[in-house]
Amino acid sequence: MKSKSQIRKAEREMARRHFAHYSAGPAESQGESINSCYTAADIIVIFNQTFALSEQTLLVAGGKEPVYYPAGFEENPGVFHKIIFTNDFVSSALHEIAHWCIAGKRRRQLDDYGYWYVPDGRSHEQQWLFSRVEIKPQALEWLFSEVCGVKFHLSTDNINGSEDSTSNSLCEQFRRDVSAQTLSYQQNGLPPRAEIFRTACLAFFGELLWGFY
Repeated sequence: MKSKSQIRKAEREMARRHFAHYSAGPAESQGESINSCYTAADIIVIFNQTFALSEQTLLVAGGKEPVYYPAGFEENPGVFHKIIFTNDFVSSALHEIAHWCIAGKRRRQLDDYGYWYVPDGRSHEQQWLFSRVEIKPQALEWLFSEVCGVKFHLSTDNINGSEDSTSNSLCEQFRRDVSAQTLSYQQNGLPPRAEIFRTACLAFFGELLWGFY
């Protein structure tokens, strides 16, 4: 059993290593696992064992697009709310979990939390609005990725958008904002359900973490 000081030391070291290599490597939609033995199936097990009963929510793989369906709606007539992530991509699972951890009780009763979505190719104004909504989820995804042994890649989700100086400035500001929010979570604590999930991941992936650092 690791002491609290040892755990905190390991967490600080994970954060330091990841910030040091923040811009390294191309983005991969599925995320790059440190240990290929750990997959999206493991994330599903962790989430569903943790929240299926307490929150009546299930994590489900195989979606063409990520989406959240509350229970009892036409698309999800069952008794469980469903977080559906893309194919079997680990990073998609962690990102959608992050959105769920932030969404309040009212939003969790709405399809996809009631958020708007504009497809790839957004204007500067639309991209700025998108980035405001994505700061906290991507900060949580970053922290979840660390404990699950997955490389985190910042996503602006606007591949076909403008690449002028304004767009580049927005992307750089988004990068700084996500970094700042990640540090804020580390210093001030995570939202309650996010902390519960992170703790469950630490317990599940503990051997991987202690073996690497």
